[in-house]
Amino acid sequence: MRLIVHSLIAGLFAVLIANSAVASSTCNPDSLTNPDIITCSQQALDRLDRMLNEQYKVLVGESSSPQKTDLLSVQRSWLTFRDQYCEDVYQSSFPGQEAPIDRIACLKQLTSARVNELVYLRSGFVGDGFYKVIAVLGAQSGQPFQVLAAGVNPQWDEYANKHCAMTRTLLREDTSRCLARMQFHLPIN
Repeated sequence: MRLIVHSLIAGLFAVLIANSAVASSTCNPDSLTNPDIITCSQQALDRLDRMLNEQYKVLVGESSSPQKTDLLSVQRSWLTFRDQYCEDVYQSSFPGQEAPIDRIACLKQLTSARVNELVYLRSGFVGDGFYKVIAVLGAQSGQPFQVLAAGVNPQWDEYANKHCAMTRTLLREDTSRCLARMQFHLPIN
């Protein structure tokens, strides 16, 4: 009998914990508290991550065997870059209460940019305002791609160079244009 009571209490306790976890993971977009901002941002990141995975799977399915190998290498380089870059963003505001928000915002922006890159690899279409910015920069400096295509960090360089090699092969895109287009999407750190 004692074992049954303990099992019931443990089960009830588990249900209460699960219910409180579910309640705290509900996004309240009207709240401006850090926990609610983090919850809503994390849910948006989860949706973006699903979109990224969907686009990646479709692109892999449409690719030849050598392209699949290149795509996997580029994706791994992007993950390394993303994780290091967003960790740097986090550390720059840590121990502040906004540090987790800054990290998730960085992850969302970089994931969104990667989704755009995967769509670009599939379609050859860029619909993000990049070429309007380049037109303005070109009128001012005469060398818009050099203005944007400066290196960010070693992880970025590895990812960007691999990705641009792939766009050069698939879409015949000039490397400096590719680098500038990719850097256009980076968050300012």
